[in-house]
Amino acid sequence: MTDLRNVSSARGFLSLDNVCYFPSYAEGRKYYDDDRPTFCAELPINSTEFYNAGMLDIRASVSLVIDAESDEPEADKLRYNGKVFAIYRRYPRGDGLLQLYLNEKAGVS
Repeated sequence: MTDLRNVSSARGFLSLDNVCYFPSYAEGRKYYDDDRPTFCAELPINSTEFYNAGMLDIRASVSLVIDAESDEPEADKLRYNGKVFAIYRRYPRGDGLLQLYLNEKAGVS
């Protein structure tokens, strides 16, 4: 079962105490060997998102929330909890955070 320690019972409180890693980008090269750490919080995927992703033949795996300023818009994947995930959707929230919807695919590295 997923550890949702980031979500508090206090309304509207979200703690970004997990870390995910975006690939680093540079001129002329898509990825460097090192990844850029970003603080995040893991949220459960609701049934509507799971269904809508399934209609596009995507299996929603994880939803992460990050600070909108920490996003790497050109990144199409990230590493979280030792696994590499493809980013299939970004959703800007009204609170200055960005919700990323991820799926784990075979062959994504």
